[in-house]
Amino acid sequence: MPGTAVPEGPAAQFREWMKHHGIEDVSEAVAARTTMLWAHLHGLVGLEIEGNFGSMGIDPAALYETELEGFVRSL
Repeated sequence: MPGTAVPEGPAAQFREWMKHHGIEDVSEAVAARTTMLWAHLHGLVGLEIEGNFGSMGIDPAALYETELEGFVRSL
């Protein structure tokens, strides 16, 4: 999301959440990006816990690495 504005609805929600928690030095874009990373990783963990990757013969470590590398590249 670098250079990309967060739509006003979610941006307002992030501003309100950050205000409520006393967070003043984080932009809505950063809050949105980190929330999306958290959501992606949360989904991967849930799938791993349920054994979905094992039943597919997929090594989840590679998926985590790919997700994190993609996040870092997008900065």
